[in-house]
Amino acid sequence: MMDESEVKVRVSEDVAEKWAKDSPVEAAEWVSKMPEGEARSESMEEVVTQWARKDPIATAEWLNQFPSGELMDEPIQRFVREVARKDPDTALT
Repeated sequence: MMDESEVKVRVSEDVAEKWAKDSPVEAAEWVSKMPEGEARSESMEEVVTQWARKDPIATAEWLNQFPSGELMDEPIQRFVREVARKDPDTALT
């Protein structure tokens, strides 16, 4: 059984994924306002997955506004994987 914090992470992640499919910019704005932590990091991954497919430049600019750290590793890795599928040279930068 999941504890309350795990439920919050999963719900946030699901909301971000569904919202980002239709409006990645709005989903990104929502995620940006979340407090730093696992829920934001997991939600960022979902936004990045959807947004990078549509606008990798804007996605990269959005990611760059956050301070680097352990919680940013996964969203950045997700971004690189998504971009590498379409444009490996851009993913390297």
